[in-house]
Amino acid sequence: MSSVSSRFSVVNIKDGVTISGTLRNLNGSLTQSYGTGVWIPDWSTNKSGNPIIYPDIYRDGTRIGQESLGNWSWQYNGTTIVFGTYKGESDVSTNGALAGKFKRSTHTVGGKVIPSLIIYDNLGGSAMGNNTDNDVITFTGSVLLSSSSMSFNMSRPIRFTELKGAGFTGMIQFGNNTVIDSENQSVQLTARLYNGSDEGTTVGFTPRWTFEGKELSKTGNPITITADEVDDKLYVRCDFLNSEDLTEVYATAIEVVDDVSDDYEVFFATKVDNGDVSGSDSLSSYAELRAGQVVTLFAWAANANDPDSVIDGWQFKCKLYKTDGSEYTASIPNWNARSGGYYNQTTNAEDSSKASGSNHFSAPISFDLVELCGGQLDGILVATN
Repeated sequence: MSSVSSRFSVVNIKDGVTISGTLRNLNGSLTQSYGTGVWIPDWSTNKSGNPIIYPDIYRDGTRIGQESLGNWSWQYNGTTIVFGTYKGESDVSTNGALAGKFKRSTHTVGGKVIPSLIIYDNLGGSAMGNNTDNDVITFTGSVLLSSSSMSFNMSRPIRFTELKGAGFTGMIQFGNNTVIDSENQSVQLTARLYNGSDEGTTVGFTPRWTFEGKELSKTGNPITITADEVDDKLYVRCDFLNSEDLTEVYATAIEVVDDVSDDYEVFFATKVDNGDVSGSDSLSSYAELRAGQVVTLFAWAANANDPDSVIDGWQFKCKLYKTDGSEYTASIPNWNARSGGYYNQTTNAEDSSKASGSNHFSAPISFDLVELCGGQLDGILVATN
């Protein structure tokens, strides 16, 4: 899903070292709804439960910690976040409109201590002037090698939706974590529906849970997702149905559960117009377009944490969603025709992707297509072998 997860990969030819990784988050999704003086979730209170964003980085398949990183920093919409003392508290962002919005810390994963960023205050709507567009958190730095260093950057979007006076807003909230990193771990998901901008005004509904690429059957609220139900990523969709008329859909929400315990995963790269593939510096499933631009999205299967170890023979298909959450189903120039409810975009063409000549996903996405979708296009990719 463009804006769900970003990965990066750089190969140092001289030293023969491969760096790979992804930017992850804990304590709920990076989505906030806002109204007049109301935010859901409210990141200004109960800060201990706010989202924590952290990089999970590997060198030659082995996880590394912050002792192996140099010149790293966090950015928000391209602005480097400066940390210091803010209102008597240390390690809090201090610069301009970002003052008090973030706190830097560390997180331990797999025995390695790594930098982390805590969202420390509300970001949507009036909390940042009039912040209505999706924002981007970026972690940038370098990995220290024996005789040199390798630069990287990776990003993850933060989504905002407006709570309107007479509208419904649905959200999927995580109860414990968003990442499965062991075989016995699970994730709890709760569907919440709001009517208007009052957080206290919840609505009776029946959740309908569906899972892209997986034949899972889940009912009730909350639900639990286990490790054996996720292959790399599980895209979870909840339709909020009128309990008295199960054909009426109040709202729809989509979230993703990451599983880092598997032996393989799907990697992404982007190429805008005639520019370099993002894999020359970073792998990414997120792109921003200006009028007239086209981005080609590549995806392929490889061994976990090693995007160069391409696994051939996989098949790739996707669904597209418009800004309002509804599915986009029209024919698209230079795309294969839809079949079985999906756009089937598997190719083994010789191109500029890492998987050139092997089975991989390739699809051009134009500015005009994104405009037809309301200014933002999201996709769910399903890979099968």
